[in-house]
Amino acid sequence: MMCDYIILGTCNGLLCLLDEERDVVILWNPFMNLKSEISPPLASPYGENSVMSYHGFGYYDQVNFKYKVLMVVFNFENVSQIATIIYTSGENSWRTIQNFPCFMKVGSPNNKRYLGKFVSGTLNWLVKKEANSNQKMILSFDLEKETYGEVLMPEHDGDNVSDLIMDVVSNCLCLSYDSSETHWVVWLMKEYGVADSWTKLVIIPHLNTNHQWNHRMVPSFVDPLFKSENGMVIVKTMRSRLVLYVTSKSRPSLCNPSRLIRFHDLHICHESLISPQW
Repeated sequence: MMCDYIILGTCNGLLCLLDEERDVVILWNPFMNLKSEISPPLASPYGENSVMSYHGFGYYDQVNFKYKVLMVVFNFENVSQIATIIYTSGENSWRTIQNFPCFMKVGSPNNKRYLGKFVSGTLNWLVKKEANSNQKMILSFDLEKETYGEVLMPEHDGDNVSDLIMDVVSNCLCLSYDSSETHWVVWLMKEYGVADSWTKLVIIPHLNTNHQWNHRMVPSFVDPLFKSENGMVIVKTMRSRLVLYVTSKSRPSLCNPSRLIRFHDLHICHESLISPQW
């Protein structure tokens, strides 16, 4: 029987998958092709009317590999009713915890912006500070303490910032934005939670707007995915193409994305020999 899965996150080389048909969660190591036992059924206070929004997966005990899954769910019939639920590996049920402290928006759970980025025992989301504001903040959730906090973003040097995107590169939070509509700036937080450790990873000038690849205009933002030890950075563009930049040179070089495959949903998963267990 075929199942539809939503990826709730990845860490330690494991993918956390939500089985939409049975409302259970399972861990999968794609390199060993091993799956865990299923979790208890999702226990939302809104039953079949539940809609998932913000979510994430990670571990809070690196020695014993204890995992947690967090989900923010809405009542489909009354979107003002919101609950945050969590499942901890080894437990028999889901728990309701302190609610998600930010402006809520109903959307597709497949939207990567709802996926919490796992770094140093925390999940992190780029969210609006207020409902009627475009100002963003990084909201963090400590998986061990189950408390929320804020991670300070880098100083923008007076740039006119737009198209903010957050991801994880080399196990560090990474933030990119369009600066003054002239170039993209990519920052890396080398030490989690330490604002002074934000470092500019690469500055990417906008390409000539008349230039086309495969008869399509060049996309307007970049989403960093991977950084190699020799300074190469792989980013995903709006049109879901992969582009390679070489940061060790004074001017980044660019691979023609028309030769690369399109991807609609990319997750970085590192090879591991960890057995997936709930």
